[in-house]
Formats: sequence, C-alpha cells, structure tokens
Amino acid sequence: WNGLLQRLAHSDVYFTAEYHLAHELNGDGKALAFVAEDGKRTLFHPFLIRLIPEFDLHDEWHDIESVYGYSGPLSTTNDRKFLAEAWGAFSDWCQQQNVVAEFIRFHPLLDNKESLEGFANISRDRETVVINLDGTPDSLWAAYPSAQRSKIRRAQNAGLICRSHTLLEGLSEFRGLYKQTMQNVGATAYYFFSDAYFKNLASTLNEHGRIFSVYKADRVIASVLFLYYAPFLHYHLGGSDLAHRDARPNNLLFHTAALWGQEHGCRWLHLGGGRTP
Repeated sequence: WNGLLQRLAHSDVYFTAEYHLAHELNGDGKALAFVAEDGKRTLFHPFLIRLIPEFDLHDEWHDIESVYGYSGPLSTTNDRKFLAEAWGAFSDWCQQQNVVAEFIRFHPLLDNKESLEGFANISRDRETVVINLDGTPDSLWAAYPSAQRSKIRRAQNAGLICRSHTLLEGLSEFRGLYKQTMQNVGATAYYFFSDAYFKNLASTLNEHGRIFSVYKADRVIASVLFLYYAPFLHYHLGGSDLAHRDARPNNLLFHTAALWGQEHGCRWLHLGGGRTP
C-alpha cells in the first residue's frame, strides 16, 4: 500500500495504510485500496467498505465511504480511456460485493476529483480554510489581520505558553481535554473515537502527528492534534477549556503550529471546513 503511494507524485497522510487502519480499528469499516495499473499509468483509490445492517435481507449489502478527513482517488494520468477501464473494473467489483453506494470527500488541496469527472456525481459542499506558510515568520505575522495579532499578544500577555509534543508524548493530556470538549458540545458518539483509534495513531503515525497544547501555569487549556505530511499540516482534532477562551489560547496555538510548519517544510496549514457548510 505505502510502497505504491511512494511511486505517486502527490500524496498525504489521509491516503496511508496506517491512517486507514486506525479507522478500521475504530469500527468505520474494512480498509481497502483499489489499484489499476497499465505501464506507467496508475489509479489508486483507498476507501472503507462496511456492511449495511439495517435490513434483514437474504444477501449482505455494503456501502463505501472515504476515510474521515480528505482522500479520494489518486491518479498519475487523466487519460480518459484508461480511467474508463479502471473505473469500469472497480464498478464490476462493487457489484460483486453488493455495494449500493459510495461517498467520497475529495482532498481540497490536491484537487483530485478530476479522475472521477464523468464517472461519478460530484458536487461542491463547502470551502475549507487554509493558511499559506510560504515565506518567513515575519511575513507570516505581517499577513495576519490585526485582530489576529492582537489576540496572540493577549494570550502571551496572559502568561500562556504553547508547547509541541509528539503523539506519544502528548496524547494523554490531549485526550482528556478533547473528551471534555466533545461532552460540552454534545457531540455524537462517533466523535469521541475509540481507544484503539488513538492507540493506533500514536503507535503507527507518531512521526506524522503533532500535538500542540497551550498551558496556563501547568494546566492544559487548549490542545490540537495535527497530522503532518509535507507540504501539508492538517488540523485533525482539538479541544479547549471554555473558561479560558477570553485569553485567546487557540490563536496562540495556531500561530505556534504555523511557525512549526514553516520550520518543517510545510507550505499549507489546513484548518478544514467545519461541521456544516
């Protein structure tokens, strides 16, 4: 799986076998990747397939969804004949597996919907927010709106400190604050994620993950888990203590993450698209 990814010109953490395994262990479905190759032309399409349990029918029926985050297919070519043959083979396999539908969240920074144009219904759902990290720390600071710079200074003047940790180092503190935040916002059970999910992220994607936590004295008041795969640094999951939001810990946190991304070869800090359009 990952060996094939290394042969493609573009990729990201969302396409890796380890990230898909974490979601398989979370109960999101069985992680598979469809691959079509013809000489130097390759189509790679990772996904999760799951049983549809609501119907008591003679046969088992399935649906397919892209992994939580942003993935979809990756192709080395836009040759329509090759893609038609590849997607035709995939469609045949889906029929054999009694797959009735597929839902894909495309990667907004790789713009990888092109290989499916004409073969699937594609619609624009929402914009996502991204910060361009090109340049220097000074140019990044100058590009912020004045309100953002004021909020970062407010956090610094309040004595807040942001520290960076590996997943193995920072996961315990992060999980406590994240769980508290999900309870506060009334999140559905899915967004709490299983112990197996976090354990797998820490053990297999430690080098592709980073936790930034903001401290007031020795207490964590904001924490975000980022996924890192140059040139991308993605906001993945986060939590914060609402009692301290006036001190603007998250503004300091995202600024610190942006500086870290610059130092580690990232061009984009991707903040995602929120829960609704």
